[in-house]
Amino acid sequence: MNCRGVSRRLSAFIDNDLSPGIRQSVEEHLRVCRPCARRLEELEAIVASARNLPPLEVSAGLKERILAAIPWSPRPVLLTRGIGLKFALAGSAFAAAAVLVFLLAGPRQSTEIAAPGGMGIHGECRAGDRDRARRHAGDARTADGV
Repeated sequence: MNCRGVSRRLSAFIDNDLSPGIRQSVEEHLRVCRPCARRLEELEAIVASARNLPPLEVSAGLKERILAAIPWSPRPVLLTRGIGLKFALAGSAFAAAAVLVFLLAGPRQSTEIAAPGGMGIHGECRAGDRDRARRHAGDARTADGV
Protein backbone atom coordinates (compact mmCIF):
# COMPACT_ATOMS: atom_id res chain seq x y z
CA MET A 1 0.00 0.00 0.00
CA ASN A 2 1.27 3.49 -0.77
CA CYS A 3 1.36 6.63 1.41
CA ARG A 4 -1.83 8.02 -0.10
CA GLY A 5 -3.82 4.85 0.67
CA VAL A 6 -2.46 4.70 4.21
CA SER A 7 -3.18 8.39 4.82
CA ARG A 8 -6.83 7.92 3.83
CA ARG A 9 -7.17 4.96 6.21
CA LEU A 10 -5.41 6.30 9.31
CA SER A 11 -8.59 7.47 11.03
CA ALA A 12 -10.26 4.08 10.48
CA PHE A 13 -7.01 2.45 11.64
CA ILE A 14 -7.14 4.38 14.92
CA ASP A 15 -10.83 3.48 15.37
CA ASN A 16 -10.09 -0.17 14.53
CA ASP A 17 -12.59 -0.05 11.65
CA LEU A 18 -10.46 -1.75 9.00
CA SER A 19 -10.78 -5.29 7.73
CA PRO A 20 -7.95 -7.57 8.91
CA GLY A 21 -6.30 -7.63 5.48
CA ILE A 22 -6.32 -3.85 5.02
CA ARG A 23 -5.20 -3.34 8.62
CA GLN A 24 -2.22 -5.64 8.03
CA SER A 25 -1.28 -3.71 4.85
CA VAL A 26 -1.41 -0.40 6.74
CA GLU A 27 0.71 -1.81 9.60
CA GLU A 28 3.32 -3.11 7.16
CA HIS A 29 3.52 0.29 5.47
CA LEU A 30 3.78 2.11 8.80
CA ARG A 31 6.79 -0.07 9.79
CA VAL A 32 8.79 1.09 6.76
CA CYS A 33 7.47 4.63 6.17
CA ARG A 34 8.49 7.15 8.81
CA PRO A 35 6.37 10.09 7.48
CA CYS A 36 3.18 7.97 7.63
CA ALA A 37 4.10 6.68 11.09
CA ARG A 38 4.58 10.31 12.26
CA ARG A 39 1.19 11.23 10.79
CA LEU A 40 -0.39 8.36 12.73
CA GLU A 41 1.27 9.57 15.96
CA GLU A 42 -0.08 13.09 15.36
CA LEU A 43 -3.63 11.82 14.77
CA GLU A 44 -3.47 9.60 17.86
CA ALA A 45 -2.35 12.60 19.94
CA ILE A 46 -5.27 14.68 18.61
CA VAL A 47 -7.76 11.90 19.39
CA ALA A 48 -6.32 11.45 22.90
CA SER A 49 -6.53 15.21 23.55
CA ALA A 50 -10.14 15.33 22.36
CA ARG A 51 -11.06 12.42 24.64
CA ASN A 52 -9.51 14.23 27.61
CA LEU A 53 -11.48 17.43 27.11
CA PRO A 54 -14.02 18.18 29.82
CA PRO A 55 -17.64 17.93 28.71
CA LEU A 56 -19.17 21.17 27.56
CA GLU A 57 -21.86 22.69 29.69
CA VAL A 58 -24.50 24.73 27.95
CA SER A 59 -25.79 27.73 29.81
CA ALA A 60 -29.46 27.99 30.63
CA GLY A 61 -31.54 29.65 27.96
CA LEU A 62 -29.02 29.10 25.14
CA LYS A 63 -31.61 27.53 22.87
CA GLU A 64 -34.01 30.41 23.40
CA ARG A 65 -31.29 33.01 22.73
CA ILE A 66 -30.26 31.27 19.51
CA LEU A 67 -33.86 31.03 18.29
CA ALA A 68 -34.45 34.69 19.20
CA ALA A 69 -31.37 35.72 17.20
CA ILE A 70 -32.59 34.04 14.03
CA PRO A 71 -34.47 36.51 11.84
CA TRP A 72 -37.84 34.91 11.24
CA SER A 73 -39.86 36.11 8.32
CA PRO A 74 -43.02 34.57 7.05
CA ARG A 75 -42.28 32.53 3.97
CA PRO A 76 -44.71 32.48 1.09
CA VAL A 77 -46.60 29.25 0.95
CA LEU A 78 -45.61 27.34 -2.12
CA LEU A 79 -48.53 25.86 -3.98
CA THR A 80 -46.34 23.06 -5.24
CA ARG A 81 -45.68 21.71 -1.76
CA GLY A 82 -47.41 18.39 -1.46
CA ILE A 83 -48.56 18.29 -5.07
CA GLY A 84 -46.32 15.32 -5.78
CA LEU A 85 -47.99 13.40 -2.96
CA LYS A 86 -51.44 14.44 -4.17
CA PHE A 87 -50.68 13.21 -7.68
CA ALA A 88 -49.30 9.96 -6.35
CA LEU A 89 -52.40 9.38 -4.25
CA ALA A 90 -54.73 10.35 -7.09
CA GLY A 91 -52.88 8.04 -9.48
CA SER A 92 -53.09 5.17 -7.01
CA ALA A 93 -56.80 5.79 -6.46
CA PHE A 94 -57.40 5.86 -10.21
CA ALA A 95 -55.50 2.59 -10.72
CA ALA A 96 -57.44 0.92 -7.90
CA ALA A 97 -60.74 2.14 -9.35
CA ALA A 98 -59.81 0.88 -12.82
CA VAL A 99 -58.95 -2.56 -11.44
CA LEU A 100 -62.21 -2.64 -9.49
CA VAL A 101 -64.26 -1.69 -12.56
CA PHE A 102 -62.48 -4.32 -14.63
CA LEU A 103 -63.07 -7.00 -11.99
CA LEU A 104 -66.74 -6.10 -11.56
CA ALA A 105 -67.63 -5.56 -15.21
CA GLY A 106 -65.00 -7.82 -16.71
CA PRO A 107 -64.31 -8.18 -20.39
CA ARG A 108 -67.36 -9.03 -22.44
CA GLN A 109 -67.30 -12.56 -23.72
CA SER A 110 -69.53 -13.29 -26.66
CA THR A 111 -70.63 -16.75 -27.71
CA GLU A 112 -71.47 -15.46 -31.17
CA ILE A 113 -68.82 -15.79 -33.84
CA ALA A 114 -68.39 -13.31 -36.61
CA ALA A 115 -69.34 -14.83 -39.93
CA PRO A 116 -66.92 -14.55 -42.82
CA GLY A 117 -67.63 -11.88 -45.35
CA GLY A 118 -68.55 -9.05 -43.07
CA MET A 119 -71.07 -10.36 -40.56
CA GLY A 120 -70.85 -8.43 -37.35
CA ILE A 121 -70.17 -9.87 -33.93
CA HIS A 122 -73.90 -10.18 -33.21
CA GLY A 123 -74.79 -11.56 -36.63
CA GLU A 124 -75.54 -8.15 -38.10
CA CYS A 125 -74.52 -7.52 -41.68
CA ARG A 126 -72.57 -4.50 -42.56
CA ALA A 127 -74.26 -2.43 -45.25
CA GLY A 128 -74.04 -4.13 -48.65
CA ASP A 129 -72.34 -7.29 -47.36
CA ARG A 130 -75.44 -9.50 -46.89
CA ASP A 131 -75.33 -11.08 -50.36
CA ARG A 132 -71.60 -11.61 -50.27
CA ALA A 133 -71.90 -13.31 -46.85
CA ARG A 134 -74.62 -15.63 -48.15
CA ARG A 135 -72.57 -16.55 -51.20
CA HIS A 136 -69.52 -17.21 -49.03
CA ALA A 137 -71.54 -19.36 -46.66
CA GLY A 138 -72.87 -21.32 -49.66
CA ASP A 139 -69.34 -21.83 -50.98
CA ALA A 140 -68.27 -23.22 -47.61
CA ARG A 141 -71.20 -25.67 -47.55
CA THR A 142 -70.41 -27.06 -51.02
CA ALA A 143 -66.72 -27.39 -50.20
CA ASP A 144 -67.53 -29.41 -47.06
CA GLY A 145 -69.96 -31.55 -48.99
CA VAL A 146 -72.92 -30.46 -46.88
